[in-house]
Amino acid sequence: MAPPEKCRTDACVAVPPGTDTDGVDGLQVISGGPYAVCGFKLDPDDFTRAWEEAFVWLVSSGYPCDDKPCFEMYHNNATVYPEGKWNVDICIPLKRKR
Repeated sequence: MAPPEKCRTDACVAVPPGTDTDGVDGLQVISGGPYAVCGFKLDPDDFTRAWEEAFVWLVSSGYPCDDKPCFEMYHNNATVYPEGKWNVDICIPLKRKR
């Protein structure tokens, strides 16, 4: 595991096709392909456990991980959600099984 000072985080938002992105620094496109999508409802302190569970599944699945970024998709704002939990998908890029 990388030490905290070596970790990085990117944040993104979806933009509609045709949006003018000239001059936007750090623009990235999430490429298509197969992804493992692992859904969780998490307390703020449960994200590490969720990532660990997702990768335990990956190892047991037999799918190789692709060399693209993993990401989280948030479906709510836990600070205003009645249960105080994050509804999040952890997305891991996969290579097709051979």
